Amino acid sequence: MSLITPAFGLFFWMTVVFLIVLAILKKWGFPVIVNMVNERKEFIDSSLAKAHEATEKLANIQKEGEALLQAAREQQAQILKEAKETHDAVVARADADAREQANKLLDEAKAAKQAKWDSLVVGEKIHGIVRRITDFGAFVDIGGLDGL
Repeated sequence: MSLITPAFGLFFWMTVVFLIVLAILKKWGFPVIVNMVNERKEFIDSSLAKAHEATEKLANIQKEGEALLQAAREQQAQILKEAKETHDAVVARADADAREQANKLLDEAKAAKQAKWDSLVVGEKIHGIVRRITDFGAFVDIGGLDGL
């Protein structure tokens, strides 16, 4: 009896054992294996469905985030525009008030100076402080007025 040419008895018993093992596997083995494969397939399918759902939710969240960012940028631009307008208005108002006050002070100073000049009488003696001496005369401060 050689391995290449087995005897009929050996072939017969190998076939019987194979059929018994096949019957046992068919009865108890294959249903368990098929059930496990089906459960694994269902798990993979549900995982894929959840992944697609999560991807869609993420896309929606991303769109909402972009919309919020755009709204925030628009609001920021509006606030900056209003702040610039307010700044310009305050600066213009302050400038106008400063000019008005400066003009008022200048007018008051001119009026006071003119009143001082008008109060002077030709030939009157007035006390003052000599501020500067030049070749052509002396400059004297007589209470806020410079005279020669």
